[in-house]
Amino acid sequence: MTISNWIFLSFSIISIAIYIVSSIRKWTIIKKISAACMMPFIAALSISFLYNELPDSRHTILITITTTTLATLTEILFIYEHKRSLRIFFRISFLVTLLGWMELYKSTFYIYSFSKWISIPASIIYIAGSIYILILTGKQKVYEYLMFLLTLAIGIILHFSSLIRLCYNFELSSSILFIGTSMTLAHIIFYILDYSKYHFKYSKTINLIMITLAQALITFSNVILMK
Repeated sequence: MTISNWIFLSFSIISIAIYIVSSIRKWTIIKKISAACMMPFIAALSISFLYNELPDSRHTILITITTTTLATLTEILFIYEHKRSLRIFFRISFLVTLLGWMELYKSTFYIYSFSKWISIPASIIYIAGSIYILILTGKQKVYEYLMFLLTLAIGIILHFSSLIRLCYNFELSSSILFIGTSMTLAHIIFYILDYSKYHFKYSKTINLIMITLAQALITFSNVILMK
């Protein structure tokens, strides 16, 4: 590891630690500042690793810069999600972030000729799970159901692409990617249930940490793959 790698790694760990402590201690201003710093430091760390793999990593770097910038915007908007207008922008920003990663991983569906023994059971689980989650949300407005369903669908496609890659190319990078997309899907489910009905304790802190860790895992799966 280079000096810049160690610097960005240290800043990433410190910003996450400060966010957790400030959430517990209820230091509102410090919490907001540290929340806005987590993703940029993680992005800088991953890009500093990928930079050494140029020119092979050029496309991955561009996607990483785009998606982590959007992820940073998503986290900032999420802090002020209690305002309806910002909540809408938060959801859009999060969806576009997922689409950014899908742009990078869409090749999975062309590279691997996956078996029906994977696609059929996975489809049944995804569909049944989505229906069950929508039932748990209780009575909602139509546009809320549509937004929940759209977010779940995109999260599921991203998760399924990582599942295929894990099944047909089992290695460290595919394992980390699968964990990252699983955490992304878990965050989507947690957010939907929390927002719609259940209002879990410390939900905002948990949501933000889940977003950050999921994005970090997906990002660093690319670093390991390139190396």
